[in-house]
Amino acid sequence: MGNEQNFLEIARENFQMWNEALQTKDAKKVSLLYSEDNTFHPTMSGDFKSGQKDAEDYFEHFLLKNPFGKIVEEKVQSLG
Repeated sequence: MGNEQNFLEIARENFQMWNEALQTKDAKKVSLLYSEDNTFHPTMSGDFKSGQKDAEDYFEHFLLKNPFGKIVEEKVQSLG
């Protein structure tokens, strides 16, 4: 349970940081939370994204929808 609890705490902190960045409505600030070599498939786009520039471009449009995140269920899944 020790590692699982640590992962959960880290996940909560990361989510809170991401959600707070969303609330700034600053796409650059949100994109800086993503690594330069990130890859992701955004929720509101059919396009695969990679890198901070793609993240910033995506969040320029996504933030216009005034997103706000909320954790409704928590579960840790260790992948490594």
